Amino acid sequence: MRYFTIVMILLTFSASVNGQEAKYKALFMFKFLQNMEWPETKVGDAYRIEVFGSRELVNEMKKVIVDRRVNGKAIEVSEYTRSELDNVNILYIAKSKESSFYELNEQAISKSVVVITESSGLARKGASINFIKDNNRLKFELNEKSFSRAHILVSSEIKTRASSVY
Repeated sequence: MRYFTIVMILLTFSASVNGQEAKYKALFMFKFLQNMEWPETKVGDAYRIEVFGSRELVNEMKKVIVDRRVNGKAIEVSEYTRSELDNVNILYIAKSKESSFYELNEQAISKSVVVITESSGLARKGASINFIKDNNRLKFELNEKSFSRAHILVSSEIKTRASSVY
């Protein structure tokens, strides 16, 4: 827990996002994955993260997770291609795909999928987590109701690090 706290503080308070935004988002997402709990039936042999609209983030996520495991399970990252969300744990929706948010978010919640976005106001509209920039620093907002509706537990560490909680 101490390691997580130190990493989150460093990421939140000293991470200038110029040119490295995808790297920091990938690190945050790995830490999110470590601090969430899905229903037992939702996690198979591996945790699955799908990214819609950012090949750069997919590449950074693959670098971050190399040879890492969460709760003894592998982590798989791929580009989202409009497939079913049955085996997905986290769906990241890039700003360029924001028009698909409402449709995907409803489907995701019903399938216990955490939706992470990067567009202003989407945490208030139901995204589980929304990345924001504040004075050129990467931060995140959290929607507790979204986690509750999806039957996903999120650690108090994540909640206390969120810039805004809805």
